Amino acid sequence: MDKKKYLFLLHIFMARQSRQRSAAKVYHVMMRGINRQQIFWDLLDYQKFLKTLQDLPLRDQQEGELVGPLFKVYAYCLMGNHVHLLIQEGSESIGDSIKRIASSYAGYYNHRYERVGHLFQDRFKSEPVNDRDYFITLLRYIHQNPVKGGVCRHVSDYEWSSWQEYLGKSSFHICKISATLKMIPFRELKSLMDEECMAECMDMDNACFKLTDGEAWDRICLESGCETIADFQTLDGNDQFRFALQACKNGVAVRQASRLTGLSIYKLRYKLKKLS
Repeated sequence: MDKKKYLFLLHIFMARQSRQRSAAKVYHVMMRGINRQQIFWDLLDYQKFLKTLQDLPLRDQQEGELVGPLFKVYAYCLMGNHVHLLIQEGSESIGDSIKRIASSYAGYYNHRYERVGHLFQDRFKSEPVNDRDYFITLLRYIHQNPVKGGVCRHVSDYEWSSWQEYLGKSSFHICKISATLKMIPFRELKSLMDEECMAECMDMDNACFKLTDGEAWDRICLESGCETIADFQTLDGNDQFRFALQACKNGVAVRQASRLTGLSIYKLRYKLKKLS
C-alpha cells in the first residue's frame, strides 16, 4: 500500500473513532460553523440560539407526558463562528442532542439568510468531564473565551455567555446554576473568573486579528456593495473571490475572510499569492 493511500485510510479511521464517554455524562462540546464561517451576525441570531438551548430540553415527551429533559446545560459561550457548551446528557445521547440544537438553529439561519445546506461542521468536538476540578476549570475557560479572543476586556462585559445568567443579568434561564453552586460557592467562582485559566482545554482557533469580525465584514461590504451575507452569497463566485481578495489586501486576514464569507481559505491564499 502506498503512503498516500495509507494516510488517507488512517485519517478516515481516526475521524470515525467513537467519542470518549463520560461516567458523569457531562461534556465540553464545541460546535463550529462549516468552513469556519460566521454563524451569528446580530442580536436576533444570538437570541434565537439561546432560545433553542432554553426550549429544546423540555421537548422529550412520550404519550403526552414529560419523561425527562433531553439535556442539561451548565455553561455556554456563543462566539462569532463557534459555540462552547458544558452540557450533560439527559434522556438521549449527547450526539442526538447536539444534532437537535444544530438542526433547529440551521433551519432558522438558512431561512433568514436565504441559503441551503449545512451550517455546522458535521462532527462536533467533545471531551468528557469526569471530576469536579475539571468541571470548574471549564466554567472558567468557557466564560473567559471572549477575553482570550480579544472581544472584550472582562468576562462580565460579554453579553452572549452564561456568565450573565450567573450574575442574574440575563433574561434567559438555560443553566443549572444551583447544581453548579453546590460544587463551588458563587463568591469563589466569581473570584476565579478574574484569574486567567491556563489549562490546555480542547480549543478552537482563537487567533487574534488586526480587525474585529465586525470591522472585517464592513471592509468586505465596502468592496462588494453588499449589506448582508445573503446578498454576498448571491454574487457570482468569481466576484465573491474578487471582493474578498480586495478586502484582504486592505487589512482583512485571509482566515477571517474565509470564515466570514464561507469561501475556501486555500483558494483565497492561492489567488492572493498570484496577485502579489
